[in-house]
Amino acid sequence: MRYAVFDLDGTLHPEVLGILLLRDLHAAGICRREPVERLFAFLSGFDQEHLHEPDRVVTAYQLFGKALQGCDLRQVRLVARLLWERERHRVFPYVQPLLEELRARGRTLVLLSGTPDEVVEQVALSLGFHRWRGAVLASREGLYTGAYVHTPAAPREKLALAADMTGGRENLAYCAAVGNSSTDIELLAGVGHPVAFEAGPRLAAAACRHGWPLADRHTLTAATLDTAPAPSPCRHGREGCSA
Repeated sequence: MRYAVFDLDGTLHPEVLGILLLRDLHAAGICRREPVERLFAFLSGFDQEHLHEPDRVVTAYQLFGKALQGCDLRQVRLVARLLWERERHRVFPYVQPLLEELRARGRTLVLLSGTPDEVVEQVALSLGFHRWRGAVLASREGLYTGAYVHTPAAPREKLALAADMTGGRENLAYCAAVGNSSTDIELLAGVGHPVAFEAGPRLAAAACRHGWPLADRHTLTAATLDTAPAPSPCRHGREGCSA
């Protein structure tokens, strides 16, 4: 294992930091109320499991982009920095020791998240990641256009970004990845050392089918990341496994 790729929201930190960012921007009067309320109304209609379905992920990105359209890039970056200063103490306790051990072993640490890159950059620099990528919104003359350059939580994009950030698809066999939702299934299926973290029903079922290790905030270690998938049939005994 040469590379370790981590998700952010729900994996390193208990909250969806992109939503916290939008709430802070709204509270500061930086973005307009109507598009923010439309996004929050949409999100409130689904639980986390169903919100991660591909078409809903795409819709959420579109609504988020509209909420930031016309916002000042510098102001958003400032709010993102202040947000992380407030939230950094809530990182799960396993995170710092694990990342320190992986760096000591010479692993390249990669952070990939559907949260806006303005927040992901703050997290990555704070926790010592070598490479990172969040959702990248396009801007023109210092203002967001509402369009996206990268949407890591969208179908097929996270795996492609992981390949790009580890030097090519041939390196994915030497890559560990940790994800906690159904949007991470494609990435986990594409790497040599996948770990399903505090998995919901769909991710747990995929882990059962593929023999991926299961971990939570109390059990995730460097040894877990070095574990290759177990042969099928599943030995986890998890409900919903179709293996």
